[in-house]
Amino acid sequence: MQRIAIIDIGSNSARLVISHIYKNGSYNMVYNQKEALRLSQKLDKTGRLTEEAFAATLETMKSFAYMCKLYHADKTIAVATAAIRSAPNGPELTRLVEAETGITLHIITGNTEAYISYLGVINTLPVKDGIIFDLGGGSTELILFKNRQIVESVSLPFGAVNTTDMFNTRGTMSPNVYSDMSFFLLSRLAQHPWLKQNRLPLIGVGGTARTLGKMQQKRSKYPSSKIHNYKFTAQAFHDIFSQLRGTTLEQRRKIAGLSSDRADIILAGAGIVNCLLETTGCKQLTISGCGLREGLFFDYYSKSENLPLIAPYNERFDMRK
Repeated sequence: MQRIAIIDIGSNSARLVISHIYKNGSYNMVYNQKEALRLSQKLDKTGRLTEEAFAATLETMKSFAYMCKLYHADKTIAVATAAIRSAPNGPELTRLVEAETGITLHIITGNTEAYISYLGVINTLPVKDGIIFDLGGGSTELILFKNRQIVESVSLPFGAVNTTDMFNTRGTMSPNVYSDMSFFLLSRLAQHPWLKQNRLPLIGVGGTARTLGKMQQKRSKYPSSKIHNYKFTAQAFHDIFSQLRGTTLEQRRKIAGLSSDRADIILAGAGIVNCLLETTGCKQLTISGCGLREGLFFDYYSKSENLPLIAPYNERFDMRK
């Protein structure tokens, strides 16, 4: 049996997942920990990570290292994404993490992040073609895949946290701010014409996507809390977004399905999804509960077990059939 620890230090939160791989090839998750870091909000005027960001990251990584030791992890795979990737002193932080915890924290590129998120989705959803968006705190990765292979991908430097800061939408969103934010986002998405794929499903990864799915489940009185492969229409999303745009922060904290620690960044996050729907022309949203961490696991698992990296497509289970 192998014990594999996966660590993801994102712009909004940090996560640790520990899984067992058994001798017969089966596997299961045995531990999951999440910490809210908000690194995208802990930058100075030059874009460098502050002392607060260093201290918070080190504290979290020490906690993760302790749990890895407690669970006797045989291998630890740790990655850092947009906030640390974009900061000039990001490499300094990763060196400090390794010195203090013994864990090598790899800063991955935006394209690598997009590819790994794709692996997490493609190996857990029965879909042949689609567009994936992995909406994080400091970046959004977009992937077009056809016949289960990547055709185009890009990492854009805006996410729920830094867009919130850019347009000051933590409290309310006035019509003028909504207009300015939409223009900013749409103009950048328009630089990638391959996104216009109105006949394909739009598949969302990340906290914002999961939150929107949970909100729709509450609104529709959905009889299950399972979020992976949950689907709802673009019109249902627009109804949610319309409700959110008319709320204050305190009002949003009381909305069913919306956690209080995400209430301050959901307006910007939903605004990004709104612009993605307008750009792609997609009529349906599908929520994936699997993304970067699962992609890292499948990358390791396929090599460890000598299995294909991409799970074969089975038409009987296609989500559009």
